[in-house]
Amino acid sequence: MWKYIVIISLSLIACKDDSAFPEKVNGYRYIKYTDTGNPYPEPGQVVVLDLELINDKGEILDDSKNSRQTPSVFIPEKMTPELKYNPILCLISNMGQGDSAMIHVPIDSLKTAPEHFRTSAYIDYRIKVHMVVEADEYKRNLEDRNQAMDDRGYALAEPLFNAYKEGALDVEPKSTPSGALVYVTTDTGNQKPQSGDAVEVDYYGFFKDGKSFDNSFKAGRPFKFVINQSAVIRGWHEALPLIPRGGTAIVEIPYELAYGADGSPPVIPPYSDLIFYIKLRTIN
Repeated sequence: MWKYIVIISLSLIACKDDSAFPEKVNGYRYIKYTDTGNPYPEPGQVVVLDLELINDKGEILDDSKNSRQTPSVFIPEKMTPELKYNPILCLISNMGQGDSAMIHVPIDSLKTAPEHFRTSAYIDYRIKVHMVVEADEYKRNLEDRNQAMDDRGYALAEPLFNAYKEGALDVEPKSTPSGALVYVTTDTGNQKPQSGDAVEVDYYGFFKDGKSFDNSFKAGRPFKFVINQSAVIRGWHEALPLIPRGGTAIVEIPYELAYGADGSPPVIPPYSDLIFYIKLRTIN
């Protein structure tokens, strides 16, 4: 399923007149850095962009360039009153391929903002448009990209899974308290996560017969969860503290530590033991 970046819902409160932002859209000040003269997007098209969020202290709160998934915005076929007066969507609707701009949004005009935003008086949204494409073309491109990422993940995971299946992994497994087995295939010697740590992992999941059932690569970004807090299978909570940051492992999880006797239909049959290729990318 292809997704668009979520546009934050905004009320109709105008910000102060600020000479650094000489133009207005729906009462909000903005500045256009690059104006190529390229056509603006039409309803039903998709705008692929970079997005950077900066607070009033000049701190970067979010930067899409640090994500493996490029944000995009669908230009609605029909503009509801709420969408019509959304300054970010309106600004993007008036930007062509190659254009860049920044819009100045006071924090009190954000209906729902993360808690760490609320210490700022305003948020500046810096936007650069990479391309404008038809929705069908964007969907095809995204599916092709996801398939390529899936293939890349499989190329990393499949040799290690085959070595595990043939008993040829040149490493002794470590057992978790409840019986999952962790074969650390790349031991970086770095820090290992503890209970309460937030981790980001790449993973590829297999049944014992070699059929794959899920992976993080097709999403184009690591999977994130908090050890002993997030709702993932118990085997993961026990296994991750045995894997160092930057390390890789094959993890054998018996069905009791996965989806149990019932499984998770229609993907996971009852009594399914699961095998995962896991790379621990970060610990926070």
